[in-house]
Amino acid sequence: MQRLITTNWLAIVVNLVAHFALGMAWYGALATPWMEAIEAKTRGFDPQTAPPIIYLTTVIVVPLATLFIAKLMELANERSIADGVKWGLLLWALVILPMLLMHYAFAGNSLLLTAIDGGFELASLTLTGVTLGALGFRTRGAVAARPVPSAA
Repeated sequence: MQRLITTNWLAIVVNLVAHFALGMAWYGALATPWMEAIEAKTRGFDPQTAPPIIYLTTVIVVPLATLFIAKLMELANERSIADGVKWGLLLWALVILPMLLMHYAFAGNSLLLTAIDGGFELASLTLTGVTLGALGFRTRGAVAARPVPSAA
């Protein structure tokens, strides 16, 4: 429980807000090619009336990914912005991109859609690394925190 309490929740909330802002800018700028790539008209998809679950999913997934990168940084004893960016890039290159490529290939999605969504994930994980490097992934007193001995 000590680890959960010392998590820098401000960094996680800031990263979640930054993720939404990045998504609005990214998909706002690439709205037309993205809508064409997902064949929105054929499917009758309208992002303006999209179900709230797509946003709720983001609210769950982004903090989990942030905690995961924070844990990788902690295990590696790396705390700088450059370290955060490195871990975000590694996670993207070694996990996210290969999985995205595999699933999009099986689904028959275009390379354009793969580039748009993959590029967003690259930018998002890089932003996560910057946020964790800048704000830290533990509260200030947590660096010297020691686990409380259990009564055995």
